[in-house]
Amino acid sequence: MSCRILPVLLVLSMSLLAQGGVVPSSGQSASTYYVNPHAGQILASFDRGADGQLYYSTGDAYWDLGFNVYQFNGTIANPIYSNPNAFAGSRVTAIGDNVYFNDGGDYSPRGYAYFKYSIGAGTISALNLQNNLGSLEVRNGNELWAAGGTPAAICATPLDVEGNPMSNPLVNLGTIGGNYGAMAFDTAGNLYYAEGYRPSGNSLIYKFSATEVQAALDDPVTTPLTPDGHEWVTVTGNFTGCTGMAFNTEGDLLVTTTKFLVPSELRAYHIDPYGANAGYSLLASGTGRLDTIRVFNETVYVSDADGIYSITPAPEPATLILFSLAGLLARRNQRED
Repeated sequence: MSCRILPVLLVLSMSLLAQGGVVPSSGQSASTYYVNPHAGQILASFDRGADGQLYYSTGDAYWDLGFNVYQFNGTIANPIYSNPNAFAGSRVTAIGDNVYFNDGGDYSPRGYAYFKYSIGAGTISALNLQNNLGSLEVRNGNELWAAGGTPAAICATPLDVEGNPMSNPLVNLGTIGGNYGAMAFDTAGNLYYAEGYRPSGNSLIYKFSATEVQAALDDPVTTPLTPDGHEWVTVTGNFTGCTGMAFNTEGDLLVTTTKFLVPSELRAYHIDPYGANAGYSLLASGTGRLDTIRVFNETVYVSDADGIYSITPAPEPATLILFSLAGLLARRNQRED
């Protein structure tokens, strides 16, 4: 019996090895969800639209000009936007029936351009946002949040029924400083924000309570979001910033920690009952730069230049043995019948 189980376990253990550019940590499994099919382009960011389709952006593989956005319908990657004179943008974000994305400017430099793709109509609209923003996030399904500028500030606007910003420029809710990074909201409405790049020392993740967020929305002049006293955790290790952020279904804060030309990490920061940092677990490492994090149907997805990968808990060895035994018994019963 052990001789029959061993090959099964060997195949299963091989499936837990890295696929693409992601190396899962112990207890985790990585699978390739989507392979970047575009020669000479790197995958920059992605999200899933209300139509269930995958939307993603790409840039030049050598960090030169060239920006594209695609919709993958399960068979074909259809181009929905292209600008050969702009760098790749930082984020693709689905909000309601629309998909929002930004380019990375050009050599001028000019402010980043923002666009809205209407899924139902299949049309692109330029948003002409006046803020020099570099990220996109969503809250409550009808608000667009972003960070950007120099020094970086957190900004927001409600969206009208057609998904257009109701404030332009977006309302500046407070200057955090440094270079803009990723942000995410937990289920209680607390806001977490990470520095995208820190020239020296360790980058920081900030936390603002739901009450503080609402106070900034009500009166951004008198009660803005400020960095002082809101440093939630210092990102340890050889990293200068964070590029992706999201919450999993367990309530952990997922973060991609990065440094140029250094392999990235996908971390799950745990939160104690009082909202404090309770350490982190390493879910996976990237052979290159990990970027956007999304959670679809309780599964974590993360991207790098070569594609998108799903990260899931690996079955325990005892569970694998039980599955193997069950399969052997089932085949034995079939033979006896």
